[in-house]
Amino acid sequence: MLFNLLSYRDKEIDSILQAAIETCNRLDIDLKSEDGRRVLQRATNIAAGGVMDADEIVARLCAS
Repeated sequence: MLFNLLSYRDKEIDSILQAAIETCNRLDIDLKSEDGRRVLQRATNIAAGGVMDADEIVARLCAS
């Protein structure tokens, strides 16, 4: 999964990680758990679709 992040710039990676951490905090999920890894994967998939704003990624993660 982390290999998926290698194609992004540092600022984009920061947004993805920030969004995953914020989502996990809101949903009371440990980022290091299986559910947390799924959140990070979903955040990466959203970013791959062109959304790089952390707040927008969080909104999309929490809406689904």
